Order: sequence, then structure tokens, then C-alpha cells
Amino acid sequence: MSRVRYVVLLSLPVLLAACSVAERRSTPAPVRDVGPPPVQVLPPVEPESGVQTAPYRPPGGEVPIGQESESVPGQLAPTPKAAGGYSAPAASLVAFADQAQGRGDYGQAASSLERALRIEPRNAYLWNRLARLRFAQGQYGEAGDLAAKSNALAGADRALKRDNWKMVAEARRAAGDVPGARAAEQQVKLLSR
Repeated sequence: MSRVRYVVLLSLPVLLAACSVAERRSTPAPVRDVGPPPVQVLPPVEPESGVQTAPYRPPGGEVPIGQESESVPGQLAPTPKAAGGYSAPAASLVAFADQAQGRGDYGQAASSLERALRIEPRNAYLWNRLARLRFAQGQYGEAGDLAAKSNALAGADRALKRDNWKMVAEARRAAGDVPGARAAEQQVKLLSR
């Protein structure tokens, strides 16, 4: 073996040892489990003075969409609340959305309803409320889609399903889909029996 090879082979372990990093033996910082962050429950929001809302109409006394409110033409009447209601956080967000919509701030109203839907994603009434808001904004395609989502979650609630189909019919008619509107109106008639 040549002398150069011999020197390289003998010096290799020394070089490798010099290049290795010394292992740290310090203790890690202690970790405290503080639990989940606190949830802030907003108090119910009182309507501002001077803001008028359409009165609630029971499911048996439906009026065609767009004719619910005498005070504001084309505005939808409020959606009836679910039998069990909403959770406290969702109810606060719905009240805030009602206030924002009353002021004409549809963006803030939509944001509040979307937050409520993140809390209660299977609440058919919340989907219906968002569909009504989109309808009021003139977003008829989205309003129809959201009403259909509400129908999928409505279970045996015939009054809510009937209201959703009315909204689908009006949304389709406003978008120029007359055959689609007629098909939705047929569903309203079936649910009225």
C-alpha cells in the first residue's frame, strides 16, 4: 500500500470525529397545557331605533317571495327560527346579520351568517337565511343553490322546504330560467298538499 493511502486511511477517523457536532444535553423548555382558547359569547344585539323589519309569518300563512314585506318591496320576510333555535353564538351572529341587513350592509350580514354556519353547518334555517340574503342582493343563482342546500338538510320540515322551493322558483325566474321556475313551483304544490 502506498504511503499516501496509508496516511489518508489513518487520518479519516480523526477528520470525521472533528466534523461531527457535539450532542446538546440541555433540557427543553417546559410546556404548559392551558387548554383551548376561551370562546367569547356575544350578547344578543338589540335592533337600532328606526330600523323596521318585516313581522314573522307562521309557516301556514306563506306569501309569494318578493311580496312579504309591505315596507320594502322585494324584500323577503324573516325566516322562521328552527324549533330548537340556534346556539347562543349563532343566535348572536344571526341578530347581528339582521341589524346589518337592516342598515343595507349586505356584506357584513353575509359574513355574520357564514360565521354562524361554521358554528352550525347542518342548520337548514341558517342556509335558508343566507339564501334569502343572496336573493336580496340579486345573486339569484347562489340564492337558489343555498336554498337547495337548506332543503337537503331540512329533514321533514315541509314548511321550510316549501319556502326554499319558492325561493328556488323566484331565483330561477329572475335568472330567466322559466322552465326551471315552473318545475320548482310544482315542488311547492306537492309540499302544500
